[in-house]
Order: sequence, then structure tokens, then C-alpha cells
Amino acid sequence: MDFFLFSPAGNGLNKETRFTFGGSNATKTIELSAGRWAYNCTGFFDSGDIVITGAIRDAASVDTQISQVGRSDTKKYDAEGIRIMENSGTWSDSINRLLPYMSPQGVERVVNIYLERHLFPDITPPEAARQVASTIEPALKHMTKEAGESANSKITAY
Repeated sequence: MDFFLFSPAGNGLNKETRFTFGGSNATKTIELSAGRWAYNCTGFFDSGDIVITGAIRDAASVDTQISQVGRSDTKKYDAEGIRIMENSGTWSDSINRLLPYMSPQGVERVVNIYLERHLFPDITPPEAARQVASTIEPALKHMTKEAGESANSKITAY
């Protein structure tokens, strides 16, 4: 049996993930980001049930994960921040909680993804650019000076 999960990619295109289950019991666990998800099942099986179970994590769970892993594992925090931003395209409390534990390069990547999705030449009004600047302000202190200046220059171009 094939199970297809379609994630919200933030740009109008859903990303498809396919799971194939054989003739025995199986469990797959994936982490869902914010947004509208869709699924579909297809295949033949003799008998049984398909059960989809969801759990909603509160924002504090990111803090719990950080304390369990340790502060020195910046690559893990970089990957988590980038994953959140690529999947949702929005700046969230989860991103803000990860910032102190991320490398300057990881923070820069998250900021650049955000800017790519929210600043568009010739169509972004100045008010919207100011809102973007306000949103990324907490990240600037975690970036290298050059990267922060680069991000600010992208915003002030509007």
C-alpha cells in the first residue's frame, strides 16, 4: 500500500512524500510544519486498518529539544531553523528560540530564505519592507556584521 503525504511548501506547490507499507504492521513518524496538509492512500491489502495519528506540540517543545541536545550542536539547530523556514516561509517563535543556538551562517541562511520569500523587486511596498526589517531584527545580533549589513541593504533597497 502506498501512502502519499503532501506538505504545504509555502509557494503554492505541495511537496509529496511517499511511504510504502508491506504486509506487516509498520509505523512511520514525521514532523509536520504549520500549514494545510493533504494525504492519499492507494493499494491492495487483505485486511487491516490504516490509522493516522497526530500530536500538536507546543512552542516550548523547541526549548526542551535544545536542552536535551546541548548548546554546542549548532549544526542541528541550523538544520532545524532552515527546515522550519523552508517549510513554512514564516518567522515564528520557534525560529526566535533557535537563534541563540545557531551558527551565524545558519542564521544568515534562515534570514536569506525569509527575504527571498517576502521581498520582491518592483512590487514590495515600503511599508511591507519595513515589516520584514522588523521581523528579522532579532536575528541580526546573531549574524556576522557583514551578513547583517547585507540583509539590511537588501531591505533598504525598497
